[in-house]
Order: sequence, then structure tokens, then C-alpha cells
Amino acid sequence: MVNKKIIEKDEKDLFFQNIKSITSEILKDKNLTKKNFCKKYGHLRPSTYDISSKNYRENYDSLFKQGKLNHSKTKKIPKFKLSEKSNIKIKKFLKILDKNITLKKFISYLIKGIQYREYSKFIFTKSIDHIFDEIKYLSTRNAINIAKLCHLNIKMIKELYYNLNNKNMKDLLEKNIKENIDDFKFNQFIELPQVIIEPNDVFYFTEKLGTPNFFGNKSVESKIYYLSSNDFDTATNIVASITDSAPGTLDTLNEIAASIGDNGNFVGTVSNFGDVDTVTTAPTNGQALVWNSTNLKWEPGNVAASGGGSGPTNVMGQSFFEILSIRIGSTAKSNISATNAVIAMKRPR
Repeated sequence: MVNKKIIEKDEKDLFFQNIKSITSEILKDKNLTKKNFCKKYGHLRPSTYDISSKNYRENYDSLFKQGKLNHSKTKKIPKFKLSEKSNIKIKKFLKILDKNITLKKFISYLIKGIQYREYSKFIFTKSIDHIFDEIKYLSTRNAINIAKLCHLNIKMIKELYYNLNNKNMKDLLEKNIKENIDDFKFNQFIELPQVIIEPNDVFYFTEKLGTPNFFGNKSVESKIYYLSSNDFDTATNIVASITDSAPGTLDTLNEIAASIGDNGNFVGTVSNFGDVDTVTTAPTNGQALVWNSTNLKWEPGNVAASGGGSGPTNVMGQSFFEILSIRIGSTAKSNISATNAVIAMKRPR
């Protein structure tokens, strides 16, 4: 309805905030003791289908300090109400949809549908938690680490339950785990796009520099850390912390950018010097860098000067990096004249 411009986004958000769900129940029960809280919500876990993810009962003390949930006051949510404009639009929409549906019945249907869906998931997660308890027992009984058991195919357990087998259970489980771990490692080499819309997206896609943000607009409660209590009481201290008391000529982003020649690919440029070796053989006066096809490196050496001379005549007189910054570029893997010797610093591709 927001996409169809029938109601506003703020109205949709407020509607969901007014629905009594499992989340709102947890917030309401935040003052329960550890025992009562775990009895009601202990089966829930951050990652429902991950056996290595501890549930609230197992991880209560880490998730909720001091044995109880945060006692801070929950912000009161305004009562949901449609604007007059949205009210008229939605009634027109419902007449087209079904003349017998009133606005009151429609909203009641939406609320109950969402609540029942959430409750069914709540009950379902209890079943998942019971299954995990049985698998953990199986893990202990057969001395198999839980981290490995994550790779066990659930079908394997069902087959063992319904079929008599005289083979050692641990051997069967470990064989299945090993096969699945091997598959998992192989699948790590398969690159997939962040978002798959069409079947062909799996085979043909371009990886973008920016990745999608899958987070919503939910608010999170946390402790407040004041700047004044962490030596960030003044603008000067904040700036000093960010710049780590850098020299005055390098304490702004603009100055740092200028110091590397405003080069957006500075790391790539520097990495091109990786093939240069002046350590194994120290350069002597009058030498230039030449390509050694045996060692696959640029090394100091004598090159023929332009016009048939025996050594460089017009290169090393200038600053090496001054020439490099002006003339750096790709060259072939071969010895070159002294005039162009410094250009060879770019790694051949």
C-alpha cells in the first residue's frame, strides 16, 4: 500500500509497532527472573537453524547481564491511527478489492494474520530446539564435536531411526560429516551475487564495489557512553584522537591525499614495485634497472646508451623518483636504452 501511495510509510511502521507480537511480549516480560524468562523464551536462539548457536537458556548470562533484562523504560509507542487522507484512499482501494470488506475488518484481518504467523514460528522454534537437544545427546554419546555435527545431514539421522543397521553408528555419522565438509569446502570457491533475482544471475553477474545493506530500520537499546568521560570533552581532543596527533602538514584528509599525489590507486601503483630487487645486487654509479628474465625481477645493470655509447648518459642525473613520477608506464620484458630505463619500473603484465 505504501508503494501504491495509499498510505504513508510512517503509518505502516506505526501499524506494525502497535501489533502485539512475540517481540513485544519479550519487552513486556523483561522484568522476569532468569528462571521464568528461560521457561517461556529459553528455546529461542539468534540463529534458529544453527545448532552451534546457543539459545537464551544456555546463553542467558552473556546476553542479559546481572541475571535480568535491561530495566530501562521502554519508549511509549503512539496509538496507530490513519490520517483522513489515507483513510479515504484505503476505503476506495477496499471497494475495488471487495465491496463487503470494511476498513475495520480489513485491519483486524491483517493484525490477526501477523500475530498467528509469529506465534506459529514461536511454537515451531520449540520443536527445532527439542531436535537440537536430541542431536546434542547423539553428539555426546558418540564423542563427536558439535562443530563437526553442524555438517551432518538430518536425513542420515532419520534413516538410522527407521532402519536396523549392524554398522557402528559413529563410523556412519563421521563418514556423512566428512562428505558434507568436503562439499562445503568446495562450495567456498563458488562465487555468487549478493542478490539473486533471476536464475541466470547465478551464472552471469558483475560483482559491485558496494554491497547491499540487509539491515532494517529497527532501533537497538544500549548503554550510553558520554564523550566527556572518555577524554573527548573538547573538539581539540576529539580531533587529536582522530588524527593521532599527526604533524600539522598531515592532519587533514586533503593533506594526506596531496602527499600521495591525489592518486586514487596508490596501493596499486606501489605494488608495481614488487618486482624490483636492489638488495641482492646493490646498484653502482651509472647503472639503471633492467629486466632479468631468469629471476623475473628488475635489477641494477648496465644498458646501452642512445647513440651506441657503453652506459647511461642522461638518466641518473635527475632524481630517480622525480623521473619515475613523470614517466612511469608499462614496458616489455627486455633491456632498454638508458633514456627510457626508469620507465621499466612498472611491472610487466
